[in-house]
Amino acid sequence: MRATGAKCAKVIQFKAADGKSDAYSDYLRETVEPIDHAAVKEGALLNMMTLVNETDASLPWTHLRIFFFASEAQRAAIKSVFARIAPQLQPDDRKRSMRKTYGESLRTLVSETDVEMLG
Repeated sequence: MRATGAKCAKVIQFKAADGKSDAYSDYLRETVEPIDHAAVKEGALLNMMTLVNETDASLPWTHLRIFFFASEAQRAAIKSVFARIAPQLQPDDRKRSMRKTYGESLRTLVSETDVEMLG
């Protein structure tokens, strides 16, 4: 699924900790994706998707997240947008910090790659 008008994307691969794939999927759905959807709603990115590798243990990732952007400037700004939106959705600094720590305990970052779209 390519977002209409996408010129570039950010692809992030994560490896869930052993036995934590379902918990990490839940964390993404309940905690992270609301931030993503808020960013889409305000036009900071065009769309996003998360793919889950449930069958090929030889791959280095269990969760592949793709963010689609209209421009490189949009892509360059996305982390600051997420940092601004997160406190709006969870104003309690302590709870937000605990959720972040919990999320980090569920996975390891494998790679983060900025890509250009063809066509």
